[in-house]
Amino acid sequence: MVSAPPRRRRGWALALLACALAHASDGRAETVTQVLTVRAAITPGCWFGTSRTPLLSLGTIDFGTVPRLDKDVKTKSSVGAGTIVMTCTPGTQFRVDINDGSNTSGMLMWYSGRQLKHAASGNVLKYDLYRDSGYSQRWGTGGEGVQMTATGGPVELPVYAKLQSTTTQPTPGVYTDDLIVTVYY
Repeated sequence: MVSAPPRRRRGWALALLACALAHASDGRAETVTQVLTVRAAITPGCWFGTSRTPLLSLGTIDFGTVPRLDKDVKTKSSVGAGTIVMTCTPGTQFRVDINDGSNTSGMLMWYSGRQLKHAASGNVLKYDLYRDSGYSQRWGTGGEGVQMTATGGPVELPVYAKLQSTTTQPTPGVYTDDLIVTVYY
């Protein structure tokens, strides 16, 4: 028997090794496959702020320094100072309500409206919030809320505020009220 030269033997050995590695398995004779499904369900949802910057506070609508109240004082909110910034999943129908605040007095028939309250004296100043720049559409709850269908991007909802005039000069100092903004979707 004639043997192949060493160089040729090495070539055959490498070829056999390559074939063996190509057909190597982990010792199992058969394989099975199955489908693995990955799923995500997006539910309708809304949040204050944008998707990148959730808001921890809506800020404060400030009428500024008012020396006298012989006529109404009007102001408009801005982002970070009372404007409601909302983001909802696309197609979500939502309503934004603003309650009457922590200083409202009276029952339904005797409702006195929203009031800013002086912390020390307890005196109050009447004010209200509106959805429009004409100050004709009160922003409240239920039918007085803002209703929209979301597009998926952030929405800025400005709040228009009017401090009502009074015939008597109010006690000097800071007057405040805290309101709750609720989003229904």
